Amino acid sequence: MEIKLVINGSSGSFRAIVDNVEAGFISFALRPNAKIILEHTEVFPEFSGKGIAKKLVLSAVRYAKENNLAVEPICEYAQKVLASM
Repeated sequence: MEIKLVINGSSGSFRAIVDNVEAGFISFALRPNAKIILEHTEVFPEFSGKGIAKKLVLSAVRYAKENNLAVEPICEYAQKVLASM
C-alpha cells in the first residue's frame, strides 16, 4: 500500500493506493494559525477491515508533526484513533 499526499491550496488529502487502485482517503483543511483539521476518513467497502483508515490518520498526524501543525480532528474516526494514542 502507498499513501499519497495531495494538497490543493488550503485543503488536501492523503490517499491510500492498493495495487494502483484508490482504497480510501482522509481529507483535511490547513488553517493559517498552524493547524490541520482532519475532516473525513473513508475507506471503500472492498478494502475495509485492513487497517487502512488508521494508517491514513497516522499519516496525517505524522505530516502535522513534521510541519509543526496542531491537529484538530472533527472526523469521528480520527478522534477515536487520536484518543487511543
